[in-house]
Amino acid sequence: MPRSKRPGGRLGHWRQLVADWAQAPSRPIPADVLRHARDVLGDDLGVPAVLDTLGTVVTRADVPSGAKFETFAFLDRVLGLDLAREVDHQHRAAT
Repeated sequence: MPRSKRPGGRLGHWRQLVADWAQAPSRPIPADVLRHARDVLGDDLGVPAVLDTLGTVVTRADVPSGAKFETFAFLDRVLGLDLAREVDHQHRAAT
């Protein structure tokens, strides 16, 4: 079943990725991503464009996991999607 059709869809997938990235050392948000996010947020919050930006960050091999985590955490302050919800749950169960 395609990821977007599964329960939780893209949001569930992103929450799982954020939980995985939370284990990596923190890294700064790439300047181009931060600049683009601020531009689209300044355009009447530009939520669809912010979601597209997050989708792009997921696939960028040049962005380290720690920077992906920081990007998602930063933008989630505006979006309110609780993207870090799985961080403690995933790794508590593993111990």
